[in-house]
Amino acid sequence: MSALDDIIQERIAKKEKLLESNINVYPELMDKINDMEELLNSFKEGGNVKIAGRVMSIRAHGALVFFHVKNDNTKIQVLLKKDKLNDSFDLFVNTIDIGDFVYVGGSCFLTKTGEKTVEADEWKILSKSIRPIPSEFYGLENVEEKYRKKGLALELIKYCEAWAKKKACQFLASDCLIDNHDSILFHEKCGFKEANRLVCFTKKI
Repeated sequence: MSALDDIIQERIAKKEKLLESNINVYPELMDKINDMEELLNSFKEGGNVKIAGRVMSIRAHGALVFFHVKNDNTKIQVLLKKDKLNDSFDLFVNTIDIGDFVYVGGSCFLTKTGEKTVEADEWKILSKSIRPIPSEFYGLENVEEKYRKKGLALELIKYCEAWAKKKACQFLASDCLIDNHDSILFHEKCGFKEANRLVCFTKKI
């Protein structure tokens, strides 16, 4: 069994543990959440907030757990305290991995190092990730001619948008080559707006 298989089996076991606790591991988010970028720009200690996103790091220190939640390109630190959350704290420690999507409700404060942080009053799983976060991103390319011009790409975008909204995501991102005018027109038709243009580099070694 490969290392990836071991990771997948371990995460499936954690998923089963959540299900045994009668927790839906792929629920729809019903609460209205704060825009994370606006939250950071207008950060106020003591303010009550609701955030959601993907767990990007976890650091456990005894009865404290710090982790970062990312939504789009913005992330914020979250603090869990065992003496406040009790069994919910243990559930997080025993079942949550980097790559999972979670909801957090709590209050804002600054750490001793000045990092903007949310101290959790509650947390919920939004999506249990069975595989680790990929180190590379893949897209659709060189689609066979027989599958083109059938509206499949538009339906795929609609599906992704509906799924992302349920997981509390606030943006979809996509890219194409700068001279791919058909793709640019398609993105505009789907409601995308150009955000920036990148310069890519290669080095022969």
